[in-house]
Amino acid sequence: MMTTCTATPSIDRETKSPSLNLRSDSWPLLFLMTSVGGFSASYSFLARGGVFAFAQTGNIIYSGHVIASGHFVQVLTFLFPVLSYMAGLFASQQLEKRITGKVAFQKTVLLLESLLMGVTALLPVSYITTRLALCLLGLSSGLQMETFHRIGAHEYTSIMVMGNMKRTVEAFSAYLNDRCKASRNKALMYVAVNAIFCLGSAWGYMVTTAVGDKAILLPALLLVLGARLLKE
Repeated sequence: MMTTCTATPSIDRETKSPSLNLRSDSWPLLFLMTSVGGFSASYSFLARGGVFAFAQTGNIIYSGHVIASGHFVQVLTFLFPVLSYMAGLFASQQLEKRITGKVAFQKTVLLLESLLMGVTALLPVSYITTRLALCLLGLSSGLQMETFHRIGAHEYTSIMVMGNMKRTVEAFSAYLNDRCKASRNKALMYVAVNAIFCLGSAWGYMVTTAVGDKAILLPALLLVLGARLLKE
């Protein structure tokens, strides 16, 4: 029995027209947010205590370590960034309900992220300020995760790659079964998203090793520019 290949919605046809403007749920916006996600992961690891603040798995693992070692109070050190991330998710959901228009909502989140990163850059390097910086970055990552996660009809993740890897394998497996061009293109899309994240991480490594704890100002400025260029 033959499997029917069903066409899926195009992934952002708007970007074929040259323009300086960003469009909601488009490839240029995906590129911006995913590269910022990779940059921020490198930055937090290199400049703020060896923690990947944009993805919270590491903090959960560290929490388990300190619990196992009997240092229960130290759990708070790692739980605060996790709670900040969750607060970012919650804030994004609430803002979306209260701000009229998707683009206005996304612009607000871009500016909030930029502000959080700017404040992070102002914090000197010490034990307490590093923990505060991780909380600010955790809040920023929650805002980004909940707000920027779709291109066309497809979901993606801009602050880590595991979800995208799963979607890559699912789409490629579907392609082997149905030989549908849409499945192949979907798999290639997620490969591209992960490559962008990796390049963002490399960019973050180079800038952070050269500039230090102020490096996060660069993606902060790019987010402001993104808010300025984002259009209906």
